[in-house]
Amino acid sequence: MASALDQSLPTILNGDGDEVVFCRVRFPLRSEGAAEIRERLRTIPAFQEENGGFWNWIERQPAQRKSSGKPASRSASKEGRSVRVTLDTGETILGNIELTDKALVLEANSRERAERGMAILADLAGALVGPVLTEIETLEQAMARRDGDVHQDKASDLPAELQAELVHEALTAHYRKALDEPIPALGDLSPRAAAKTAVGRRKVVDWLKHIENQSKSGRQPDDPMVSYDFAWLWRDLGLEKLRR
Repeated sequence: MASALDQSLPTILNGDGDEVVFCRVRFPLRSEGAAEIRERLRTIPAFQEENGGFWNWIERQPAQRKSSGKPASRSASKEGRSVRVTLDTGETILGNIELTDKALVLEANSRERAERGMAILADLAGALVGPVLTEIETLEQAMARRDGDVHQDKASDLPAELQAELVHEALTAHYRKALDEPIPALGDLSPRAAAKTAVGRRKVVDWLKHIENQSKSGRQPDDPMVSYDFAWLWRDLGLEKLRR
């Protein structure tokens, strides 16, 4: 079975209407500047300190726009689903800042936010930090890592229900296309074509059962692949009565 991530995921926007990508901006510290940077971070009202090494970068939103990090309405200027992550107070989290003995690190979910935060931190830290290093990971790359159970922390930045929705949409797009493409297991016929004969229908039933079993085999119960409902495929091919 081809990975669901072979298909393009729907565009996801953050609360600013920017495309979601995962950005990590790292400023290496010069000598022993951590203590001074910590005090400077505490002077920025937008940086809400969780502990001595971690801050939420926040932005207040009008009361009517408060949410719990679930998908919000679509942007007026761009097409795509939108998601906004907030604190319990309704304040939007623009990013996170971590301070260690060796580096000052900003993580944000768009290039635009990363650039804003990088400018603030560069001005704040000044000569206490060295040249900045920026890493960018797209949503598809992050989900591909999750699919391979490798370095899953990036994907977890999205709410679990949105992760599942993305994977389910990608699977639906993949299989909708596959219904009209030749499948080796079906004698190089498409599922629609094979389902028109008695012999072909038996092969299609075996194929459907195989892809359902593969989607659940060896996966954790909370994996979005496990919760995907294949029933529409059986109905679309007129084989729902043969599903056991």
